[in-house]
Amino acid sequence: MGRNSYPQGQIDDMEPSTVQELVTSLKQLHDRGKPETDEEIKQRIDE
Repeated sequence: MGRNSYPQGQIDDMEPSTVQELVTSLKQLHDRGKPETDEEIKQRIDE
């Protein structure tokens, strides 16, 4: 497997519902923007 196809190959091996959950979670995290304080980082980790 080529280096560029590695992430896609792993995604292909996952259940579609799991991939959807991960993508949704990453989108929500992106939409929240960059944390501005260490406390905000800790809060996000705890969620």
